[in-house]
Amino acid sequence: MNTIKQNRKNRLSKLAVIVLCTAMLAACGSNTKATTNTSSSTSETTSASVQTASFDLTSQVEYDRDDAYTDWNASEATAIKLNGTTAAVEGTGAEVKDGSISITAAGTYVVSGKLDDGQIVVNVADKGVVRLILNGADIHSSKSSPIYVEEAGKLILSLQEGTNNVVSDGTAYGFADASTDEPNAAIFSKDDLTINGTGKLTVQGNFNNGIASKDKLKITGGTFEIHSADDAVMGRDLVAVKDGQFVIDAKGHGVKTTNDTEGEEGLIALEGGIFSIESGGDALHSTGGLRISGGDLHIAAGDDAIHAEIAMLISGGTVDITQSNEGLEAGSITIAGGEVHVVSSDDGVNAASGSNDAEGGGPRGGGMPGGEGASNSTLTITGGYLSVDAQGDGLDA
Repeated sequence: MNTIKQNRKNRLSKLAVIVLCTAMLAACGSNTKATTNTSSSTSETTSASVQTASFDLTSQVEYDRDDAYTDWNASEATAIKLNGTTAAVEGTGAEVKDGSISITAAGTYVVSGKLDDGQIVVNVADKGVVRLILNGADIHSSKSSPIYVEEAGKLILSLQEGTNNVVSDGTAYGFADASTDEPNAAIFSKDDLTINGTGKLTVQGNFNNGIASKDKLKITGGTFEIHSADDAVMGRDLVAVKDGQFVIDAKGHGVKTTNDTEGEEGLIALEGGIFSIESGGDALHSTGGLRISGGDLHIAAGDDAIHAEIAMLISGGTVDITQSNEGLEAGSITIAGGEVHVVSSDDGVNAASGSNDAEGGGPRGGGMPGGEGASNSTLTITGGYLSVDAQGDGLDA
């Protein structure tokens, strides 16, 4: 068996699978579990599959009213005009000291101009909502996060139409002591973060991450160019994208959740948007569930293209994976719609359960031939279009 396995790994195997309203599953392994459903309705099959993995991917992400972009009135907003080494504040709720702008009250703040070396710090003790409108702003900090939300109910970062905005940091941060490791991103929030609007935002995360929230991160619009020394877009509990255009160049993960507490694992939910992702680690990496119901993704990944620790559901959109170690990997994978193309140096679609490795690479080898371990993983295909060009297994469960 080991000889057969090695020979198979040494040659290129190509598999094309087309699924319209019928279902087909092919897998290899001693614990293969096949699911076939020819019904035109896939909701029951989809629900059963994701619940088998103890993670519900059928519930929708709730967007608040203020998550959508709305116009602002200059007479009701505080203006922050950046000017090289300092800034001028016109209005209430913010003050400037030593190149740092501190926002201490809920409200709307409009930022324009260039800050050579400083930061905007949001610290609202009563957990109020702060709306920060980037209106042609260029913010650089050599020693910390250029935009840092220390405390707030939520930060809404709005990108004004027709503007180009830049947020960049240095290659090293200054911390109070060796035990402090935050903030660690060019845009860093300890609370909920929403980004909306139609303007452009360029993020240069030279120290570590690009955009990070320690709670929920929602993006409902905007044009993004994100470069990061590690992860590009990160949320603890949730990363949800409704719309937007993204060019992501990450040395680590492209889009990631971090909450791995049992029963509270993170979720990535993509409903729309256009993505071009090049990553050194996984392009999409969720510590819990991952759902793609729309959008257009183009992925070249140094490790897995799309990875979820528990469950994955693809029900719409277009996914084009031109480079990956493994294309799709999760404990439970359901493909119920959309168009997916996979090129991989190992398995194309791998349903495998197991603990995450130190680098976030995830489960390896569950249910593989040759006694590498058994699992209760499932691969269910009920609709859509799938093509796989894999040097390992085409479909593996």
